Amino acid sequence: MPPSAVERISEVRVLTTKRLVATVLGAQAVGALVQVISGPLLSRLAGPYPFGVFAPVLSVAAIGRLVAESGLTFHVLSAKDLSEEEAHDLHGRSVKLSIFVALIGGLVAALIGSVTVDERVFRGMASALLIVFTGVGAVPIAWIQRNGGLGKLAWLSVGLSAASTALAIPLALLGFNLAAVVSNNILPMTVLPVYTWWISGLYKAGKTTSDLTAGFRWGTLGASAAYFLSSGADGIALATYLDPTTLGVYTRIVLLASLPGQVIATGLASVGQLAMSTRVAHGAQLRYLVKASGLTLAVFSIPLALSMAGLNLPVILFGSKYYVTPLAYEYFTVASALFFVGSLFNTFHQANRRTAQQTAPLLVHSAIAIGGILVFRPTSIERIGLILLIASAVRSVLLGVVSWRDIIGKPRSIEEPAPV
Repeated sequence: MPPSAVERISEVRVLTTKRLVATVLGAQAVGALVQVISGPLLSRLAGPYPFGVFAPVLSVAAIGRLVAESGLTFHVLSAKDLSEEEAHDLHGRSVKLSIFVALIGGLVAALIGSVTVDERVFRGMASALLIVFTGVGAVPIAWIQRNGGLGKLAWLSVGLSAASTALAIPLALLGFNLAAVVSNNILPMTVLPVYTWWISGLYKAGKTTSDLTAGFRWGTLGASAAYFLSSGADGIALATYLDPTTLGVYTRIVLLASLPGQVIATGLASVGQLAMSTRVAHGAQLRYLVKASGLTLAVFSIPLALSMAGLNLPVILFGSKYYVTPLAYEYFTVASALFFVGSLFNTFHQANRRTAQQTAPLLVHSAIAIGGILVFRPTSIERIGLILLIASAVRSVLLGVVSWRDIIGKPRSIEEPAPV
């Protein structure tokens, strides 16, 4: 029996998705290589203290994103019909929200941890600026993704990361340690949003009021809030009582442990969200989810096996001065693997609009991670890693359980509306 029109369309979209996956993963691999080079170099040249000073800025900015976006970017990606004028209106809303949130986020960042007055001012201003830039780029980036530009965005981000590293290394050699750490992160977070806003053409689009009722749901905002709480609030909790040096060591180990996920799971989740929001058939979604999860775990098993065999990657890359036991690195590696697999389940839920179901496991993750940190107040990297490992394991298991009904349910064709 020849394939139906729906099946042929689905096959074409799956093929297009595979090409997009290859492009994005290529960019992710190069980006991870840049981080492998820049991370150890900056850690040895600048020491962990400036990383500890800067770490809360990233956590506050990540949480600030959820209000700056307010589910608008997912609406841009998933709305069946969306004009350039409507996207322009959504962009304006996002920028206004980001300015408001930046004031609150900057104040929170300035109050976190025991650092000097100058460092508090720096944290507040940097967090506020990054949140505003998020508002500038959120909708334009989603608009470009909607129109097939995800691959270009991925390579642009890699180029900016490389340029940031090229700027950071000389600064560290000259003794400007905090400036080096900031410059290693700043270009992708500032230049990319402005550039995407420019090339998206939304700055010159006509004005109109968009209809959010077609795709916007408060559940989307709730899921976004839970996601960023599960990935950012634990960092804020740690920054409230860890000294900057210990926090800096923690951030370096987390970066190293999550590098496989940056290459595999992050790229797959980004492409998967885009592909699934275009009504790819249920069967194709399921095959994609299973393969992506298996690939993620397989790639994460490589650094884990090396560590268990006695090869301590943190010591090799960052130096014995900031020694971290293999056990701590193994905890963080496993936690990162489970976290990224959970992210893929989360993507599957987003495609099927199961926002209430996907929010609960993320909030449970947040409760375990933040509660464990604040109650037990771990001072060793090993204990922090164990708490985050437990939180990530529970999160992934719960997301898998609530996904089971969708997996065994009636397959949805690309012409059927997604359940709300």
